[in-house]
Amino acid sequence: MSDPAYRAYIVTKREGKDDWWINVGVVFEHGDGEGLTILLDAHSHDGRYVLRRYKKDEPEEVQQKKGKQYVKK
Repeated sequence: MSDPAYRAYIVTKREGKDDWWINVGVVFEHGDGEGLTILLDAHSHDGRYVLRRYKKDEPEEVQQKKGKQYVKK
């Protein structure tokens, strides 16, 4: 199996604090580019997940920080 294409997060809003990002899985692209396989270790209460491009050379904390500016509130 190839490296994951995305990390899957559940984002929990916290009033007066930074949002809480929980890494709950990974996403793999199909070899033909026509689909994705999602592997989740947990499920979101509201059905909302955030997918961020998987970068194995960049720490997860850095990826989360970058993603926070793009997540719609």
